[in-house]
Amino acid sequence: MRDDVAAELIAREPILHLRQFVHDEPSLAAVTAPDFWEVGASGRAYTRDVVREEVLRRLATQEHDNLVTQGWTTHGHRLRELAPGVHLLTYVLDQAGRRSRRATIWERTPESWRMIYHQGTLTAESAEPEGAP
Repeated sequence: MRDDVAAELIAREPILHLRQFVHDEPSLAAVTAPDFWEVGASGRAYTRDVVREEVLRRLATQEHDNLVTQGWTTHGHRLRELAPGVHLLTYVLDQAGRRSRRATIWERTPESWRMIYHQGTLTAESAEPEGAP
């Protein structure tokens, strides 16, 4: 794992819930590629526009701030370079007992990092895959 890239990307997750990175519509646009999409824990696919509407709704309420102060933790980070400037970051997110395995594909832009794709999948009690490196 490239330590500099790993540190930058790990600090950004879960990005759609961190007000330091996403605090308004322009900052949200900056961290999502124009063709960004995600698959949620429900298995449903969401376009960038649908994600934008939900994040902006949360930002307008105390709900957004409450989400990140309820003991959320991330661990088990793994980083893989897929192409120059494109990285896959996987990790486990524990939302005060609700565990999900997360995967985000990040691309480096001249300004910063932005997401191309994100997925969250609910896990069983043991979140480590068999044979994981």
